[in-house]
Amino acid sequence: MDAAIGLSRDWMDYGSCRQWSDKFRREHPSYIGPTLWQINQDAAPILGIEARKVVEMALVICGGCMVRYDCARFAVEGRMRGGTWAMSMKQLDWLQKQPDALDLIRQAEETNTEVQVFVRDVKRARNGE
Repeated sequence: MDAAIGLSRDWMDYGSCRQWSDKFRREHPSYIGPTLWQINQDAAPILGIEARKVVEMALVICGGCMVRYDCARFAVEGRMRGGTWAMSMKQLDWLQKQPDALDLIRQAEETNTEVQVFVRDVKRARNGE
């Protein structure tokens, strides 16, 4: 995560995850733990909900977020290794290995396609699925 040092975080204040997380913490003041976006699919359940389902909920919220492309770029450039960054960690792992990762995010943005959907489709096409 040292790669994220120096990257702009100005966009984070506008993320749907920020507003949702603030609301969640107000509604569950005794909850001390990660937000939906800070866990991976193999984590322990959160408030009795299976981690895989929590990540799915986070991704639904990411899909309509106005800064989802900034988030994805940050995750690629910052080499994030955990959490949900406009896509699942599996998708991010794959995307980070692509030499044209930032170009793929740009294409998703130009076509107004959810990052997670665009990455899924490109990965399938490149793997011959």
